Amino acid sequence: MNREMFSALRQFHKLTQQQFAGELGVSPSTVDSVESGRRPLSRFIRGKVASTYQLDDTFLKFYENYKNVDL
Repeated sequence: MNREMFSALRQFHKLTQQQFAGELGVSPSTVDSVESGRRPLSRFIRGKVASTYQLDDTFLKFYENYKNVDL
């Protein structure tokens, strides 16, 4: 998982950074820092994501399309 997938996962679930942080048990500033690239996506945060979300085919298809959108 990279920071782009991290951000896409949050957007896929239609969560604000604050809501996403709450679900992961981290601070909103951590989510913002990861998404902006100021902080690396640590093994700890990856573990939190893995224990909170199941990345199924629906999300993976969404992510493939998301990568191709010019934001």
